[in-house]
Amino acid sequence: MTVRVLGDHRLACGDCTDANVTDALFTGQQKWADFATLDPPYGAALDADAPRRAEKAGTRGGRNPIITEASASWDVFSEEKAKGWLMAALTWCKPKAAIVCWTWDAALADVLAAGADCGLRLAGIMTWCKPSATAKFWKHTVLTKATEFAVIFRQSKGIETFGDLPRNFLVHTMTTPERARGGFHPSPKPELVMRLLIERFAPVGGIVYDPFCGSASALIAAQQTGRRSFGVELSADYCAKIADRYHAYIDEHGTEADRPDLRHGRQARLAL
Repeated sequence: MTVRVLGDHRLACGDCTDANVTDALFTGQQKWADFATLDPPYGAALDADAPRRAEKAGTRGGRNPIITEASASWDVFSEEKAKGWLMAALTWCKPKAAIVCWTWDAALADVLAAGADCGLRLAGIMTWCKPSATAKFWKHTVLTKATEFAVIFRQSKGIETFGDLPRNFLVHTMTTPERARGGFHPSPKPELVMRLLIERFAPVGGIVYDPFCGSASALIAAQQTGRRSFGVELSADYCAKIADRYHAYIDEHGTEADRPDLRHGRQARLAL
């Protein structure tokens, strides 16, 4: 098992429900995660043929290669799967760590039920109002999917918080995440939203566990706020792109010694 070490952050390539993968990720750290953020597949019935039709009609949406290449092979969701993902995450969380699971409207009830099955209690829901609507890419939809939800769970022993409480749990973003991230992921989350959650639920220097690292938004937000990201990503290709994005961020923002979030410089190393 290979774990990439990116400055203060760690990234394992594999299945987050595989104990061998998570054991390798946390080996030698002697520390549990202070906060977990899960962004699993939504089971949104992505219509992979929609971009071809849009391209033929001359609309901008048809030129998104990420949507074109997506398939039902990875976009699989169920209440039982959500329960498995949450239980696996709980294994590495402190007793008062908050656990966030991202979802959309059609799967919200299943996520809430899965959390209850795991003994979790609802602490709140943050609503992200997206800058662009994506209804044309989804099958069986009657409304534009312009919002996504961060379901915030607490464990039986309560929840530990840090920093200031956000003014509200309705967050609007004006920039399109796909553009900010180079367009390599079909469902990236904005760094702003991830920063709000991380600053509220993880202390400076704490560990943010991200078992679906995806576009690396949580990793970059952890870097920006002085936290450590411990992530898992199933796709080896995405793992390489996540490392590239980390390097690009460091290249852009420099390695000044007086900046704690950059003190490890530009280079990543491999821990075998």
